[in-house]
Amino acid sequence: DWVDQQKFAELEQLLAIIQSQNRLGFGLTAESLRSNIIQEMAKRWTYLHDNEPDGELVKGLEQWREEGSQLSMVVNGVRHYRHARNARGRSSNADQKPWSKYARHIDLCKAELDKAFAMLPPPPLVAFDVRIRGLLESSGELDQVDDWCRQATQLYPTELKPHSSVCFQLLPQFSGEYGDSLSFALSVSKMFAGAEADYKYMRLTAQLTRALDFRNRIQWRSYDTNRIRRGLEEAFRRGANTGDDLWFLWMQFHQRTSDFEAAAQVLEHLMANRAATPKILTEGDFAQFGPLVRSHCQWIRSQ
Repeated sequence: DWVDQQKFAELEQLLAIIQSQNRLGFGLTAESLRSNIIQEMAKRWTYLHDNEPDGELVKGLEQWREEGSQLSMVVNGVRHYRHARNARGRSSNADQKPWSKYARHIDLCKAELDKAFAMLPPPPLVAFDVRIRGLLESSGELDQVDDWCRQATQLYPTELKPHSSVCFQLLPQFSGEYGDSLSFALSVSKMFAGAEADYKYMRLTAQLTRALDFRNRIQWRSYDTNRIRRGLEEAFRRGANTGDDLWFLWMQFHQRTSDFEAAAQVLEHLMANRAATPKILTEGDFAQFGPLVRSHCQWIRSQ
């Protein structure tokens, strides 16, 4: 682990090399891989801070931050966001201490990321994503959120983050109202032209499938089936390997629209490009889909 080995210069070089790549395997983009690495670095720093606050590894991380690299600011900002989320998870109406800790870490997160944004080149996409999530979870200032989203789109036009994070935050179980998430997904798609707009809409709504209430019509009032189908055709044309998005879209066709022809097309594409079923479809509320996936896959293989 390079964090434990304090190989910060090597980590910065690695992230710069990844950024220069145009295409990666397993459905990853260069920016999504950079974001994953930064999240893991922040996760490790969070753990060390909670469990070994006076240890040599924490001192090394703090020294790295004092040296002032943009990456250290981003990792530290994401770390404070993780601390804030952890504090909020332990909060209750009777105990205000976790809430005060949450607010303090959100403020520190914003301050660190704003320092990173003041430097050139622009920071990794994860900085935009976490900065926006911090805004939505604290002040809810949507005008600022819109500005950050537009900046992220200009710099990283092929990425779904931070739009997917905003979509989830606008769910009624968090800070939105019924229908807000799908309306936002439609607004995001209108920032793009032609097939890319439909492709973005399809992926965003597919990700929301697991969180939306299928029985609530208001929740689905802005759902555009035609745009979904066009986005799906674009995914087929690209031979797109889009993580778990298409698995959730397949579930959407089965559960909400009963469009079994489209469901069969999606599953056939998945079997050709990404045969591994995501774990989430084999457990909890989605466990019912495991046998369905297996039976459909067996039928496809038999053809």
